[in-house]
Amino acid sequence: KYEMNWHITRIVLKSPDRINKKDSAVKSQIKLINPKKLEGEQLTRWNQVLENVADIVVDKLAVDKEEARNLKYNFHDDLGADSLDKVEIGYACERDFGVAISDEVLENINSTHQMASYLFAQPELKIK
Repeated sequence: KYEMNWHITRIVLKSPDRINKKDSAVKSQIKLINPKKLEGEQLTRWNQVLENVADIVVDKLAVDKEEARNLKYNFHDDLGADSLDKVEIGYACERDFGVAISDEVLENINSTHQMASYLFAQPELKIK
């Protein structure tokens, strides 16, 4: 019993380093798009992605469209989402855009802006 507890403690003590490195790697996959730097077809595509993600957020969280489109609003803090809501938003985005979103990436997406930015950067993105 003593050895088992020591082993678990050792794993727990090492875990934050691995998690922090993993989170950093995942966060680097989510580069926020600055719409002011886009033009032409890219801007049109960005607006389509943002609108579709905002529609999903409106559907899943029952918030106003303007709140869902606000690039500064956080799913949890500003829109009242819990972890299940976030998973549902992720699954709906996967279905609607044809993009796989790993659990690690989804854990680090906390806003419509982050979700739209991540999707926008994926080569397999399909916009309806």
